[in-house]
Amino acid sequence: MKKKLLLIPLALLLAISLIAIGCPGEETTTPPPTKTTTPPPTTTAPPEPISLVINDHNPPGTGPAVSVDYWAEYVEQESGGMLDLEVIHGAALFTGDEIYGQLESSGCDGGVYVVDREDGFLLNLVLTLPFLGWPEQHFEDAFWTLMDEYPEYAAEWEGVTVISVLMMPGTQFNTVDKVIATPADVAGVKMFCAEASLVNIFDAVGGTGVELPITEMAPSVATGVVDGVFNHYPVCNVFGALELMHCHTVFGAGVNNTPMFLLMSTDVLNGLPGDLKDLLLNSGDAWFGKFKEMDDRDMGVSLKLCEDNNDTFVYLTPSEVAEWRGLIKDDVIDTWIADCVAAGLPGQAVFDRVLELISEMS
Repeated sequence: MKKKLLLIPLALLLAISLIAIGCPGEETTTPPPTKTTTPPPTTTAPPEPISLVINDHNPPGTGPAVSVDYWAEYVEQESGGMLDLEVIHGAALFTGDEIYGQLESSGCDGGVYVVDREDGFLLNLVLTLPFLGWPEQHFEDAFWTLMDEYPEYAAEWEGVTVISVLMMPGTQFNTVDKVIATPADVAGVKMFCAEASLVNIFDAVGGTGVELPITEMAPSVATGVVDGVFNHYPVCNVFGALELMHCHTVFGAGVNNTPMFLLMSTDVLNGLPGDLKDLLLNSGDAWFGKFKEMDDRDMGVSLKLCEDNNDTFVYLTPSEVAEWRGLIKDDVIDTWIADCVAAGLPGQAVFDRVLELISEMS
């Protein structure tokens, strides 16, 4: 009996051992780890830059054109590439006479512009009135003051937004070979005028103003359509007419001054993201500073050209200038004020305020 009892525990132990080590010929397999796949990184394409077309009627490479290019590059850089400005020079898109209407109708997005009555301006023409004596600096401050103080003044800029403004050098008389020293000398003289305000002035002193697109300046002088150009020296040089004219009448600082504006379509501005709109609204100093630099350079270049060509200069004395101003006052200044009154505009008040501002700035 004892022997049998001993055999039972041994059999049990053997069975337990076999279970622990597994049956011969069978393998214990561990399931492979579950594969995890990492999705590829999500990439978002950068937004496309917003393209804007800027019109410039000045020939490429000239001082005014360089100024627009400089401004465009500044805006693109400051936008971090979100704005792409295409500047089209040389009136290849629109002429200086066409640009304002195109901006109003969103035919293009921005451009440089010289204020003209034919575009519906009247009150703003106070800037172009003759013999006001604008100081060389800070004219732009006077412009913004008028914009702030006279709603009728600002309302004339319908459909466009002024980014910056610069007063160009004073205008003088420039002829091919006609010496003009007295009002009597302008009888029969036909003078190229780029704006209606210049036509009014030249007609008032007894000459004949001929308004033509500024791109026609040199051809009209070369072919004898006109006898000369009523404008400042750098612009005559920019458009290739200065070298054709050899007599210049100097009215001190000039007969009048013409402002150049950098404009944007208001609809285009309002359609931009807020940060880009603000960038453009505050970008005017870049254009103004470069334009002023180029204008100063071009004045020296222009006068050097006249000197090299042995041109004749007639320098009028202050009393002689006063005689010319007397001829102009009734037909130009008083008529402009009367036109404003007839249109329900505060012409006299704006004119008086301009004289105050000039006195403060001088």
